Amino acid sequence: MYINYKWISLFMLFIIAGSSALYSEDKPQWVGPMIGHTIDTEAIIWMWSKNGKEFTIRYKNVGVPSKQSEAKTLPTENGVVRFQLKELEPDNTYAYQISIDKKTNTHWKGQFRTAPNPGKPTTFVLATSSCMNVKQLRNQPAWQKMAELNPSINLLLGDNIYGDTDDSRIMRDLYLKQRRVKDFAALIRNVPTYAMWDDHDYAKNNSDKTAKGKDAALKAFRMAWANPNSSLTGSPDIYYSFQWGNVDFFVLDARYHRSPNKDKDSKKKLMLGEKQFKWLCEKLTASKAPFKIIACGTTINSNVKKDSWETFNYARKRLLSYIKEKKIGGVIYLSGDIHQSKFLKHTTQDEMGYPLHEIISSCIAVTHGKEKSTEHTGSFVTLEFDTTKEDPTVTSRIHHPKPKYRKEQTIRASQLQVVKKP
Repeated sequence: MYINYKWISLFMLFIIAGSSALYSEDKPQWVGPMIGHTIDTEAIIWMWSKNGKEFTIRYKNVGVPSKQSEAKTLPTENGVVRFQLKELEPDNTYAYQISIDKKTNTHWKGQFRTAPNPGKPTTFVLATSSCMNVKQLRNQPAWQKMAELNPSINLLLGDNIYGDTDDSRIMRDLYLKQRRVKDFAALIRNVPTYAMWDDHDYAKNNSDKTAKGKDAALKAFRMAWANPNSSLTGSPDIYYSFQWGNVDFFVLDARYHRSPNKDKDSKKKLMLGEKQFKWLCEKLTASKAPFKIIACGTTINSNVKKDSWETFNYARKRLLSYIKEKKIGGVIYLSGDIHQSKFLKHTTQDEMGYPLHEIISSCIAVTHGKEKSTEHTGSFVTLEFDTTKEDPTVTSRIHHPKPKYRKEQTIRASQLQVVKKP
């Protein structure tokens, strides 16, 4: 039988080129939209467009379909568009459609739910993850699995791109490439999404305040996200807090002000910098939430002693001692980085007044180096809060392609209280 290998070769090149164009288009005309910081009455919607002068969004409360609102805005110099939707109703679902120069696209629409009234007991699901390398893993099916769980919030804890560069243009292009991953794009245009960087999207591995590219990373990060009190300010501080009902979140930057890991441990060796540390202490003291979630890319001490809080022993003890001194209950720590998801319960009763639960969510979409066949790829965590109970609970679940790694735990607010010694 005659086989025309020339035509087969051309056909295979066509398939490969088409697949590559889907995930790695080098010159996109538009990226997004993404739902950013959302409160009870407002929401930010982010988008990027290479061209376009007139950007319009039409949105409506799904429960009141007859009433439609409209807002217009202009792009920034770097092509970013941010719609600030106001006068929304708490705990309501809104549908939206964006148009560029009066043209619409099915990918430029979605829907999202606003936050409940501040301080109101509620139930909701937070999805959290870290570590995604779009350069080497462009098919990321875990995002679809996450979307099926219908989270209220999506929180990314770093290594959102593996830039490992000091060039802001390369970082920007990688952020835009990650946004074009089909399942990720579908998730973020419907779920409020928050982010913090870690070393690989800040500079290089285990980087700190001495990193050459820190300001380039800052520029790219602000372009890419719509966090509260970060992208909209001129300050180099990108840490922030937000609230969902009566649960408070404090998202920490453990890179920009971080002392080098190799420095001798002392009061001068800082993980957060003095300004951020004092900000966190003030926020924790003021919070009345049954759960106070500290989120940071850096782990407490799990498997990465050279790049965790363990080599910042003075700084770690200083924070834990403050929590104990002020009798701050309900603190839980979220982290990523280590390419596996796990639940840890640190024996911090003496230092902090109760055990510190650390929930690590990592390796949702990364394969690189020796880990090209890592068995943890596709792993992420959800936290289901129920603060309507007399004793509020948070149930954490590890979602993993392999059943043996799927785990669940429930923590009660009463278990996270500073207990006086008799």
